[in-house]
Amino acid sequence: MSPRRLFAAALALALVAGPAVATHAAPPAGSPGAAPKSMAAQIIKQVADVRQGDLVVIRGDVRDRALVEALVLEARRLGAQALPLTTRPGPAPRLPLEVPARYAVGPDALVEQLADQATVEIVIDRGALPGLLAMPAARASAVDRAAPVSSQDVAAKRSVRRIVVGNGIFPTAAAAKRVGVTRAQLSKLFGDGMSADPARLHATGDGVRAVLAGARLLQITAANGTDLTMRVAARAVRVNDGLVAAEDQRHRGAAPAVALPAGEVYLTPVPGTAEGVLVIDRAPMLDGEIPQLIVFFRAGKVVTTNAPSSVTYDRFLARWGEPRAHRDEPGALGIGINPHVRVATGIQPLATMADGMVTLFLGHNTWAGGANRGPFSVGLFLPGAVLKVDGKTLVDQGTLRLPP
Repeated sequence: MSPRRLFAAALALALVAGPAVATHAAPPAGSPGAAPKSMAAQIIKQVADVRQGDLVVIRGDVRDRALVEALVLEARRLGAQALPLTTRPGPAPRLPLEVPARYAVGPDALVEQLADQATVEIVIDRGALPGLLAMPAARASAVDRAAPVSSQDVAAKRSVRRIVVGNGIFPTAAAAKRVGVTRAQLSKLFGDGMSADPARLHATGDGVRAVLAGARLLQITAANGTDLTMRVAARAVRVNDGLVAAEDQRHRGAAPAVALPAGEVYLTPVPGTAEGVLVIDRAPMLDGEIPQLIVFFRAGKVVTTNAPSSVTYDRFLARWGEPRAHRDEPGALGIGINPHVRVATGIQPLATMADGMVTLFLGHNTWAGGANRGPFSVGLFLPGAVLKVDGKTLVDQGTLRLPP
């Protein structure tokens, strides 16, 4: 059976049986399930630009039944075909612990074949699987090494319009702790972030892109001792404004993907040019956080790190010490431009899209236009940082300062 016929057969079965989720489960308090119809309409019509004839794969969680069903209905109203796939219930969290590493992370051949013909992929991402938190460091390293090419890379090659809902602030208890706010605050941040006007994000993103387009040297400083420089001459600048741009769809390999809530500008540094030190007050990890993580760079690579002794830091070092291609290279620099992702008390949440947030990513960076395909990736948040572009301030202590 051809992949397209297999997709059609699976779709017919899904329409009869419905998504493999609890049939009467109510969405958790504070989740986007509280208003699934309006969010689904925004994602399907505005963000993904779903059209008649599109084949839409929707990957969700058992707890997001209402939103998954609303997305299916919105897609069908426009004449598209939609296949809901719940990928996390059942044994999924146990796979990395109980199945040989090379099988635990390998692609599901059936799912890949079904999705191979998709033109749109929507992923509702709640963050790390619970099973990963208890994974021994050696096991985690083995899973890292066995990881296949990411689905995002595959989607980019086929110019699939890919939308990831969550972007690190999906309102769960674990995410709230990681971001540094209460769950109620995070639920509001998520909703406010989703309400940001794409046209405004696009305009702000273009302003930041204009500043960075001809830049040669970036410098990041902060009161905590951070002082890092890197060259960015002739590097592509990407803007996540919440819409899959038509120009991206016309260029295969251009990764027409967005993360919601949107509001980030990314670029990749010139390899081998990062010099200095980052002091990270809070470095959230899968199994906790590392306070006062200090990262030293020389000739574009991490040469050493330092932090107070803790189980989380020890696990981080164990994974860091395993052989891993390009794990110690700065992968991308992110600048947040979403003015709605902020806390009234003045706290700058650890979220990449928060207005004025500076984030440095280590490792994998194909999503930002780079060439590092290694499986390792970690984001280091720098709230309150100063970012200078060729000596001129673009971010001033966590506040974006665009020139007139």
